[in-house]
Amino acid sequence: MLKSCGILLAALTMAHGQLAEKPHPRLWLPSSGEAAIREKIARDPLAARLQTAVMAEAEKVLKKRTCRYEIPDGKRLLAESRLALHNILHTAWAWRMGGGEPYRLRTIAELDAACALKDWNPSHFLDTAEMATAVAIGYDWLHATLTPAQRATYRQALLEKALEPAKEVYDKKTWWSKPTNNWAQVCGAGIALGAAAIADENPALSEELFTRGLDLVQACGIFYQPDGMYPEGPAYWHYGTNYHVMMLAACAPLGRPIPHDPILR
Repeated sequence: MLKSCGILLAALTMAHGQLAEKPHPRLWLPSSGEAAIREKIARDPLAARLQTAVMAEAEKVLKKRTCRYEIPDGKRLLAESRLALHNILHTAWAWRMGGGEPYRLRTIAELDAACALKDWNPSHFLDTAEMATAVAIGYDWLHATLTPAQRATYRQALLEKALEPAKEVYDKKTWWSKPTNNWAQVCGAGIALGAAAIADENPALSEELFTRGLDLVQACGIFYQPDGMYPEGPAYWHYGTNYHVMMLAACAPLGRPIPHDPILR
């Protein structure tokens, strides 16, 4: 799902401060870093191949449908959350790298669709966390180009459909709020990213949920002890580790020290 675009994000990455003090875009790639990325793409053959792959996928997204409220097994919205994340990640990246207005408009179409859903299926919270990640990226990366009404809509969706339900889980200390399996990594990171994206208007809640998410993801370092293996096997290693790394990679641009973590050894 993340693959080539995720590899580019992992390659990105500076004083402690409040999340709300950081200008948009603040997730992974500040505006000040764009020139360096373009330069790397121009001179590094591997970066150039990755960028070509990302742009090819972004071009496909222009013709694909947006996410919708479909729970085919009666339990999971997860396929739609992942579709939204895939679409936003690729088209928003393409726009930031100079791809043009069609990519920005396609990102907005996906944001509109995601935020219009009646909920993000909090009964299966992986769905909520992945949708929160998608909307956080789109809201943050396109922030300067959004109308006040769009910002308000996306911000409210993140708050009501992800952050407030997540706080309830943390406060009750239930299910994924403990480092038991991949859910902790995905939900902890996804909610933390959503919190960071809207910290301007919700500073107290955002600081709380970002810190709790980072602490939870750090606690999941036990999964890789003692030799990098993972208790749920390679497929879940890939899934949980994607979010683990996204959480760690978000720290420096947000003014947070990158924590000591066994995954970085």
